[in-house]
Amino acid sequence: MIVAGLIYFSNIPNLKDEEENKITEGIERKSILSFPYLALGVLALFLDGSISVAVNNSILYGDALGIPFTVSRHFSTYALTFTLIGFFGNTLLIPKYLTQQKAVVLCAITGFTLTMLTFFTNGVISVWFLLAQAFLSAFTWGSIWGLAIRNLGKYTKLGSALLLMTLISYAIAPIIFGKIIDLNPMYPRWAVLILIPTYFYLFYYGKWGYKVENWKK
Repeated sequence: MIVAGLIYFSNIPNLKDEEENKITEGIERKSILSFPYLALGVLALFLDGSISVAVNNSILYGDALGIPFTVSRHFSTYALTFTLIGFFGNTLLIPKYLTQQKAVVLCAITGFTLTMLTFFTNGVISVWFLLAQAFLSAFTWGSIWGLAIRNLGKYTKLGSALLLMTLISYAIAPIIFGKIIDLNPMYPRWAVLILIPTYFYLFYYGKWGYKVENWKK
């Protein structure tokens, strides 16, 4: 359901339109590896998916903080709500009110702030700061896709396939998150720190990475 929402509600370029435009850059380059901003975007989208720990592990995180299951059992519903709001927000605001590049940068800064608040608070408040990041993951997803898939020409479909493969992070990240909690039962908040490198990289991609047109020799 989440994956379907990502694809349906996000501002993903139309593949047919891309091909009909016959963008010169995509035709002249020799392979899909000739697009650095795509490769960097694939990593960005993979890391963005890791933020989904807010959706997949909110109950586990709440239990580790000592929150009763009668309360924590609702966390996944709240996270899904944030996710859906993020999808709709991306569709409504981008690109009319906010560019894709600015959206990625803004979400990276906001995400880093929320991660710090998650780490330095406790109980239900800490969980809410984590849950809010589900909105950022959904809101940023379509923006990263748009920045990474642009001007690929005849390689657009292959580029799209590579980007879709990053959805595997939705399965990998929760395992890592849960394992860290299991290894540090007395300090479960340490698990949220795995999101910091993600936001640093998203900031880099939104600020500079999406503009890298050629690999440095």
